[in-house]
Amino acid sequence: MKTAQYMKGCAQFATYLIEWFGAETPVSQLTPDRMPEYAAARRSGKISGRPVGQTAVHTDLKLLKSMMTWATMVYENGRPLLDRNPLIGFVVPKEPNPNRPVVDDEIVEKLLAVAEQVSPLLPLLIKLMNWTGRRLGSVLNLQWDDFDFDNKMNPLAGGARQKAQDLVVAMPKEVERVLLEYRAKHGMIGSALYSR
Repeated sequence: MKTAQYMKGCAQFATYLIEWFGAETPVSQLTPDRMPEYAAARRSGKISGRPVGQTAVHTDLKLLKSMMTWATMVYENGRPLLDRNPLIGFVVPKEPNPNRPVVDDEIVEKLLAVAEQVSPLLPLLIKLMNWTGRRLGSVLNLQWDDFDFDNKMNPLAGGARQKAQDLVVAMPKEVERVLLEYRAKHGMIGSALYSR
């Protein structure tokens, strides 16, 4: 069951599609080669009056494709409203993963120089984030059991500890040293990497 808000949103998206392609345009002419032009106009704000992200464009085109599919399954006088969906096989573009900001080595060194003043845990977190390339939340989810000190390896657990995303990598000596020093200095008990 679709909510009233969802239906209102669909009606608005449909208005954008009609405004761009024209209410009198035969559906058969709404082919994949015409979609990039619509996407560019929608993103720039030419259609709605304000620029939008790729997610809004994706929603519009997905709606158009769904409406066409629906029309091929609804019959009137023994014939479908639409003989064939002209967008069949057209893959609606998804928003690419945003570029993650990267901190260079110079900034990492500056952060490490003052990290101990903020928290005894911060130097360890900075080094682990710099080594793994993972976000803070993912690093905070690491446990001592994730580190294999005998084989100098570490399965980099995902933020939700998703086994399918685990990746085993070699542990640099500096990271091993920092981890062992931190554990010895703070007398950690159990599997938690740090005391919350």
